[in-house]
Amino acid sequence: VMDEDLSESANGATWYYRVVDGAAEIWRDDGCAVDVSAGTTALTVPRTLGGKLVKSLGDGALKGCDGVTSVALPDSLQTIGANVFDGCELLSAFTVDGGNLKFSAVDGALYDKDATTLYRCPVNVETLKLPETVTKIAAGALSDCVRLTDLTFFGNAPALEDADEFSATPAKLVLTV
Repeated sequence: VMDEDLSESANGATWYYRVVDGAAEIWRDDGCAVDVSAGTTALTVPRTLGGKLVKSLGDGALKGCDGVTSVALPDSLQTIGANVFDGCELLSAFTVDGGNLKFSAVDGALYDKDATTLYRCPVNVETLKLPETVTKIAAGALSDCVRLTDLTFFGNAPALEDADEFSATPAKLVLTV
């Protein structure tokens, strides 16, 4: 059950969302689901919108949000849709509230809670060192990471959810195991 599109100001921005099964999903039909104040580059996803917990970033929710350099995710967030951060060319870091049961951030990259799956590399980084706990790179984790030139694994090379995962990265990418 979904409600119509809604909006609310929180954390220095106007967020567009809908209510799905009693929870807020940040979403917008035509791209970036947030209007930021002039000069705002750090996004803090709110924990609640309209009195509902924010549990989801819908498909493409932050796609094309120009100027965003960091995204902080709340403890309430449980799902992140496809292509959420595509086109966020200046995105350099993720942070995740320590109470979040689904996600974590290590050195600015987005992982599952136990840091066994890399969900998203910040787009605007040149080097990424994966913790030895990482066993899988999710499909789209390296999407748009055109500046990435050095990817280091501290454990075994992780499995790829998508065999073409490295196709969007620079040809000069150096993989170190």
